[in-house]
Amino acid sequence: MVRYLLLLTGLVLFSCSENKTHTVTQLPVVPAVTSIDSSNLLLDQFVEINPDNLHIYSPYDTINGQKFKGSEISRCFYHFLKFDNNIAFFNQILYDSIYGCYKFKFAKNKTGLILRTPSQYDVTAIDLYVWDDSAKKVINVINLADAFGDGDWYFVQDAWLADINKDNNIDIITRKRDYTGSDDTTKVTTTDSLFVMLGDGSNFKKSLVKVDTIQYKILNWTQ
Repeated sequence: MVRYLLLLTGLVLFSCSENKTHTVTQLPVVPAVTSIDSSNLLLDQFVEINPDNLHIYSPYDTINGQKFKGSEISRCFYHFLKFDNNIAFFNQILYDSIYGCYKFKFAKNKTGLILRTPSQYDVTAIDLYVWDDSAKKVINVINLADAFGDGDWYFVQDAWLADINKDNNIDIITRKRDYTGSDDTTKVTTTDSLFVMLGDGSNFKKSLVKVDTIQYKILNWTQ
């Protein structure tokens, strides 16, 4: 009996000793799942370019192979592109689409996005969307180019990106020409207007700066 008690005591002590030296296996640490920033997926759909001296025009040209045709943007990204002056536009889009063309950096935290968007009769408008990289949203929308007509009237508007005042900021020049025809040649009228928006390093503002129209010739003006 005494021998049995001694043997049992020895087994208990051995078991406790084993438990003290036993190492608990650590479970592997699973890294937190990083969510994909869908705004970056939107920006990836634009081709990056150097904007200096870029001539922008409505896409229906036969000279440069539809330079502003762009790639269709999925509707799941449309919420990123809404801004105060185009909410009604997005609310009305049912069957047409918008197309991403080009992007360019013009300030530390600003990216210019050039899109082709629906106009009066077709997807002929070319717009500049000013994208804030930090806020990840559009802070301005500027119509650059378009062209359409109705009856004896039509217009063409082109735009250019250039540093016209040499301050190292990209500026916008837009030129628009309207034509109204008639069987009576004395009633044929044309108008020609040119506007400048100066870049200030973060956005673009209307200006009274004058430029020479000879430097800015509309691509598809035939009259």
